[in-house]
Amino acid sequence: MKKPRERALQEARLNRRLQETSVQLQDTLANLTAIIDNLADGLLVTDLDNTITRFNPALLQLFDLGDLDLTNRTCQEIFSQDVTHLVEKTRLIPNEMFTAEIALANGQIGKAVATAVLKDIGSHSSEGGSCQSIGSVVLIRDITTEKEVDQMKTDFISTVSHELRTPLTSVLGFTKIIKKKLDETVTPALPVNDKKLQRTIRQVNDNIDIILAEGIRLTTLINDVLDIAKIESGKVDWKSEPLQISEIIERAISATSALSQTKQLALYQELEPGLPTLIGDRDRLIQVVINLISNAIKFTDQGSVTCQARHFGHEILVSIIDTGGGIAPEDHDKVFEKFKQVGDTLTEKPMGTGLGLPICKQIVEHHGGRIWVESKLGEGSTFSFTLPLAAEPNGQVRQIDLPTLLKHLNDQLPTSDPALDPSQKTVLVVDDEAAIRELLRQTLEVEGYRVEEATNGREALTLVKKVRPPSRDPGCDDARHEWL
Repeated sequence: MKKPRERALQEARLNRRLQETSVQLQDTLANLTAIIDNLADGLLVTDLDNTITRFNPALLQLFDLGDLDLTNRTCQEIFSQDVTHLVEKTRLIPNEMFTAEIALANGQIGKAVATAVLKDIGSHSSEGGSCQSIGSVVLIRDITTEKEVDQMKTDFISTVSHELRTPLTSVLGFTKIIKKKLDETVTPALPVNDKKLQRTIRQVNDNIDIILAEGIRLTTLINDVLDIAKIESGKVDWKSEPLQISEIIERAISATSALSQTKQLALYQELEPGLPTLIGDRDRLIQVVINLISNAIKFTDQGSVTCQARHFGHEILVSIIDTGGGIAPEDHDKVFEKFKQVGDTLTEKPMGTGLGLPICKQIVEHHGGRIWVESKLGEGSTFSFTLPLAAEPNGQVRQIDLPTLLKHLNDQLPTSDPALDPSQKTVLVVDDEAAIRELLRQTLEVEGYRVEEATNGREALTLVKKVRPPSRDPGCDDARHEWL
């Protein structure tokens, strides 16, 4: 046994170490608290029940909450649905980071970045992982000034682009006229045996072709700038119509096939059979796929470009896969920023304005989807985006079984009169979605039905009483049985 004196000395040393450790922990906690309290960005920390466990003064200031104590209050009590939804995302996918623009007090705009707080629980847990989520942390920055400056820049570029497009149109028009006159009138009149003159004419024609090509390229760049300006200002007239993603991809491949042939690249498409119908802007979605395929071809020197479409859950997934040089992981987010081009801008020639992918991002997000890139240097790139299927209010995907519907309608028709005029088969379509009504109208009219539309039940009843379909029986004045 240890002597009492030795034991006392050991306990004294242990107590001294505990005191030193306690002081160090208190100092560290004080420093951490000082850092958090003096952050310019708002800090919000919650547990798994959305209960607020930590916040800083900047957060109170951003939301104009005064000296309110948020501890042990829930996010739903204090903040908007945008903040709550962001926190919930971190719980569903704890290994990812999420961003969103949210409304702050006094009309200000904030950018929130949220991620899960992970705790190391060792590698032998029953869940098979080494970390588990114990809550969420959100950082919020006031970006009102940045948004205003960005809008000023967009407005300026939009104005300048409009001013450039008018003279550029004239330059292209007159260049085409000159080329046509040279080809049809001047060149045939020149002596073919004058080699010097013929060489000059060829050079002039080559120069005109360069002027046309560069003018068209400049027009494309200007149109990109105008597109991004219109989308950001909300001045785009979006269409909403039933469409097939296979048609979108086929038209995009057709438009870009010349580019792939020029670089001798194979251009493939892999479409899952029976992909469901989407609701969206056909021309804008074609623009997205054309842009992604064109980029893939532009940055691929040999190999192939493949366009895939798959059905996953409530979404359609479209992927453009190339065998090009790839993109460094740190540049993945930059490619979707305006006017940003990845790579070494000092040694590599810029290829475009850097607006194509931001435009794609705006279009895809308008349709409720998301877009991202997966790539490694030297291993090619895969640009993917999703498009959600049209959903019912309860969140379930609406599926319209048109063959069954048509069979049911045809079964209701009388079999005693095979020569029934198609215009006498009237169907009343009732739906609050204009796109769905249009889809059913087009399908039913092809089958020979006359279609009436209503947006709700009350309107449908009024229409049934007001509109009387043609009767099969000339002596019958009861039209109700003529509705199918």
